[in-house]
Amino acid sequence: MGAGRVLDAYRRTQAEVRHAIASDDAEWVRVGALLENASLLPVDQRGAHLAAAADSVRATLGPERWATGHRVDPVRPASDRSLAGRFRAYCEIVEDAGALALADAMLDAYVGADPGVDVIERGRVEAVRARLAWKAGDFDAATERYRRVAAVGRREHSDELAVRALMGQSIVARQLGNYPRVRERAARAAAIAERRGMTRLAATACQVLTVGFAVARDFGTAVTHGWRAYQHGVGDPILEAEALGIVGQLFLDMGHPEPAAAAFRAIISRAPADRILLPSLGGLAVAASRMGARDTVAWVEDRIESRIRAGATPYCIASAQLDLAIAWNELDAPAHADEARRGALALAVEYRFHEIAHHAAERQATTAPARETLSTNAEEVADAVLHLAAV
Repeated sequence: MGAGRVLDAYRRTQAEVRHAIASDDAEWVRVGALLENASLLPVDQRGAHLAAAADSVRATLGPERWATGHRVDPVRPASDRSLAGRFRAYCEIVEDAGALALADAMLDAYVGADPGVDVIERGRVEAVRARLAWKAGDFDAATERYRRVAAVGRREHSDELAVRALMGQSIVARQLGNYPRVRERAARAAAIAERRGMTRLAATACQVLTVGFAVARDFGTAVTHGWRAYQHGVGDPILEAEALGIVGQLFLDMGHPEPAAAAFRAIISRAPADRILLPSLGGLAVAASRMGARDTVAWVEDRIESRIRAGATPYCIASAQLDLAIAWNELDAPAHADEARRGALALAVEYRFHEIAHHAAERQATTAPARETLSTNAEEVADAVLHLAAV
């Protein structure tokens, strides 16, 4: 996934970003173009362009997020005017809207324009661009970029970059089906991050490790690591919600819908962004259906419809509607199930979400997983999640 000029990248992703609220996409292009144009000037003449870009980023992030920088970085930005960390946080908004090529081009423009970007920040940006590459299906580019991040980490003796590279390598390995490598890389990343006190990165590394055990169907071990991820992320609403979402799904897979529903309710109560909210609503619908809670499934249906009217992104909507179809099907409500399934299928076909389209193509009978006996650790996590939803 090579970097392109910002405007070209926008044209390639315009269909994806048209669902962004208001005219955010126009502002993204303006900021990217400011940085791109700055890179064409002598270093001593770039100040006005960089200041204008920083003002836009600050206005979007708000004072608290601007002061913090990027939420998982181990250190805060050294200067109130620096874009370090903050521009990556800004580009995540673009990424979350589905505009992967645009986010990539903007990051490339940033490192080319800002002489204040040091070697560690460049490594962080390279790791983000690797993530954008694998999300776009370019695993070769992602692998090469993570290799570069690891190399810079060794050269600069940076444990942070080592953790970022290991996590990325684990995720790429998962996409390619190399599950032993998934767990080995994620375990190393989590160990380094915990040893060095990088709690936010440790939370993310434990999430990756959790998925590594889940794909091996070792759900008991996975839920223990998922709770580790939650504990490391306490205080960061996004990390908390991401970890709880994984834990909730694990309890569903183990045949325990009660703690699963509690995890999803705890997420929903935090009013997260749609990319977290809608999967949680879908998970709650499935958990509720397995508890016979028809009223809860109906409530979820209303919430999903409200997010559709508010302009949530197509993938999130389609995925949630597919979960809703499963829930109604398990409650033996075929008319409701077919309506949700058709909604998911229409979006999946229009936007080429092949996996969702495959599952939504016809109404299929689903069977709740057998109820597994929980280990002592998993029981403790279940109790903690149930308590969390009650407070």
